[in-house]
Amino acid sequence: MLRKILGASMTVVLVSGCTVAEMLDMGDKNVVDVTVPDEQAKPGSTVAIGDTVRVPGEDTDGTRGDVGLTVLSITKGDKSLYKDMDNAEEFKDYTPWLVVTQVNDAPGASELKKPDAAPLYGVDKDGNYADFLTVEREDGKYEARSLCTDVPRSSKPGVLGECDVILVHDKTDLSHFEWDGTVMNEFGLGAKREEPKYSEKPLRWNLPR
Repeated sequence: MLRKILGASMTVVLVSGCTVAEMLDMGDKNVVDVTVPDEQAKPGSTVAIGDTVRVPGEDTDGTRGDVGLTVLSITKGDKSLYKDMDNAEEFKDYTPWLVVTQVNDAPGASELKKPDAAPLYGVDKDGNYADFLTVEREDGKYEARSLCTDVPRSSKPGVLGECDVILVHDKTDLSHFEWDGTVMNEFGLGAKREEPKYSEKPLRWNLPR
């Protein structure tokens, strides 16, 4: 299987016009109560959407520790998602898939205040990885969360909501999603962090029916 390190992430520029309220959507919403298992997920397991698995993660300051990873939804999006982007034409042949996750600090771990986990990767039927959509904001930060709805947001420590947008070419059939603990650098040209335990036997999420 080709590694995602071989395919650069596509970066877009979000046009101006977003309000401060939209960029700073404060307050608790969409947070799901979860129970984090005592043991890490068995490599190679198939996980149901909505189930919580214990996996290696880290705090945003780099502190390592276990986290609870819950995939709340996997949704095939619409190309209208690109309408407010400066270079929307570049994505006319790509369908966006939105993956919303919630990451929780795991009991008995390192008490991570802002727990984070590696993202899921889309895999096509030929075994190749799909691209990520990264959004460059006006402040220079990269994220795709601003394009998603229903992302968990918590004012309390120990919970982090995320949304990744996976780009699938219209001539490609998406097969499933995987998690192998790999975090790419922001340029998509190499691995920033890897989890050997899951590299050969990643966790798998099937597409919703």
